[in-house]
Amino acid sequence: MRGFLFTLSLVITALVIISLSIFVMESGRSEKADILSISMFDRIRNNMLWVENGFRGMVEAAGVDVTVKNYTVSITENLPNNNAANFSDNVDNWTAFATARADFPMSFSVSNVKNYLPLIMRPSQVVYTHPNNFGGNSIRVENAGSVTNYTIDISINTDEAFTLNWDTIDNNPADLDVQIKVRNSTTESTENHGLDPDSTSTLSISMSSGTITINIGGLDSGRLVINNPTPFDTTVTTNITLGNIKNPMITFPGQVISLQSDIINASASSPGRIA
Repeated sequence: MRGFLFTLSLVITALVIISLSIFVMESGRSEKADILSISMFDRIRNNMLWVENGFRGMVEAAGVDVTVKNYTVSITENLPNNNAANFSDNVDNWTAFATARADFPMSFSVSNVKNYLPLIMRPSQVVYTHPNNFGGNSIRVENAGSVTNYTIDISINTDEAFTLNWDTIDNNPADLDVQIKVRNSTTESTENHGLDPDSTSTLSISMSSGTITINIGGLDSGRLVINNPTPFDTTVTTNITLGNIKNPMITFPGQVISLQSDIINASASSPGRIA
């Protein structure tokens, strides 16, 4: 009987030791898997940030300056923008380079970016874009229901005289504050108005060589369209105030960058943050 009990105690002890060994081994494997997953997710994040930085640099190189301060987004560029062809080539070259050099398989959806260079202000969903293609003579702010103020600065590279005329103006109700400053090499003029965002108001900047038009409001509440068919180099700064939306994120619309990791069966996508 004593021999049996002694043998049984040895068996139980052995089983306990084996169970503890298995537990330690499985814990080690789990810990290694967790470390691998954390490492992979960190690499995925770094790859996405690296690609986003590339897109940000291309927008800057295209002469589109984007800044965010509190509730206001400021975008400055020449109209028309002569960097469109270079921008399109740079996007193609960058996506090809990133696809070849990234740590994970990547894909891109950039045709809309190359054609229109649209920028969306999140979470408001207000969009700044180029409706006649990037490099055309128009810029447009659409889906602009949350815009409370436009401050627009237009600098025309000419000494040709201009006049400001409101072809139509609706300021009842005056819910959208608008300031428009126009200057050339010799003259500066400013218009300040409260406008109805749901009705179209049109300001013409008239010169003997052509007319720049600014349309504000309409069926797309608060929409802004600036059109410059003149032969003069013109720099436009559009300051867009978004009511109570502080420090909005500026990205391309949609999901521009996609990444897949088969190592940990994970994927990621990004619209491409610009500011």
